[in-house]
Amino acid sequence: MDERRAALLEDTRIFWQARTSRTLTQEDARQAVENMSGFLGTILRWAAAETSGREHRYSGGSMSSKHLKTVVPTIPSDLVSVTEAAQIAGMTPRTIWRKIRNGTIKAWGPRRCYRISLSELLAPVK
Repeated sequence: MDERRAALLEDTRIFWQARTSRTLTQEDARQAVENMSGFLGTILRWAAAETSGREHRYSGGSMSSKHLKTVVPTIPSDLVSVTEAAQIAGMTPRTIWRKIRNGTIKAWGPRRCYRISLSELLAPVK
């Protein structure tokens, strides 16, 4: 297994070094493999959770591994940024952020990069 890992790291180093303007070390390659593995693991957990039928809704804090095991990317297709939502709704971005914080508007995505569903934003007030 150590030979396979060493070969993977060397292949990774060669692959990325050819695409960058600097010399990469084995540590650089190890970090690249670790980061990509973590990213792909997240995608696999989302796919597994999606097939179990749970809904994704996340609007707060940083995403920890605890959250990643419970969220599913069932995200609306009509998402816009906070700035775009404010322009469309005739509000200021600060008002949109306030509505996200108090739960009036649901948001998707990591903190400071939220996306708002237009259909929810423009839905009539109940």
